[in-house]
Amino acid sequence: MPVPGEMASSHVASDAGGEGHLLKCLVRVPMPLDQAESTQLLAFRPDDGGLESLALIVGSPSFHGEIPVIVHFQNVAGDLVASLEPGLGPLRQAVARLAALGGGVLLYLAVNGDKAAGIVSAILRHLSIAQPKFLAPLEPGRVSPIGTRKHE
Repeated sequence: MPVPGEMASSHVASDAGGEGHLLKCLVRVPMPLDQAESTQLLAFRPDDGGLESLALIVGSPSFHGEIPVIVHFQNVAGDLVASLEPGLGPLRQAVARLAALGGGVLLYLAVNGDKAAGIVSAILRHLSIAQPKFLAPLEPGRVSPIGTRKHE
């Protein structure tokens, strides 16, 4: 996989002026979790200073063929409350699900809508994922921004 850095060819959704924004990978660090000991965290920020989006590489997915991908849109209040409740909240469920599949990628996006689709595409290109297999999120009301891809 590429070394984290600026992705000169990865444009996200264009703004009203028609100019695309680049994403920069700020950090890539190991992040062992209860549900998946072998997990890496990557943080991405648009070059315009927008909010960071995260990618968790869970386990050791084979980057050949289809890669399981779950997209989660940031909801700080909801995610915080869910993390305090007993049992597994939606983020922990997603990590556990990817681990059970042998690995995959959880995208935690700070934006949604058209811009989210561009960010998803840019992050997947950075990770060299040519064949994402988008899995439906485990919580109601949150859907993948890319409606034309495979869903499970």
